[in-house]
Amino acid sequence: MTFDPQMPSIQLYLGYPVSPQLLAEMHSTNPELLRQFTHGGAYLQEIHFQGTTYLAKPVDPHPTLATLDLLEMNIYSLLQKLSSRFPFHQTPMILFAKV
Repeated sequence: MTFDPQMPSIQLYLGYPVSPQLLAEMHSTNPELLRQFTHGGAYLQEIHFQGTTYLAKPVDPHPTLATLDLLEMNIYSLLQKLSSRFPFHQTPMILFAKV
């Protein structure tokens, strides 16, 4: 396989969909904490994909199931810090690719 510089780069993300209920819950969170946890870096990024906003983290191009499990636990942990009352585990995370 050869590298084609004309091919767009693809980034995988594991993300949690932001529902109206979660958005309302997030607005009641400490704004500094919300900003710290949702502006990239080692924390979450706001990613828009197919009409939905996700709180997501980038995924290695060749993830293992163990890596995805750890990443999922990390994302749920961060989300719980933003809102300990929200039922995050009722909605599954989505693995998606974005160009």
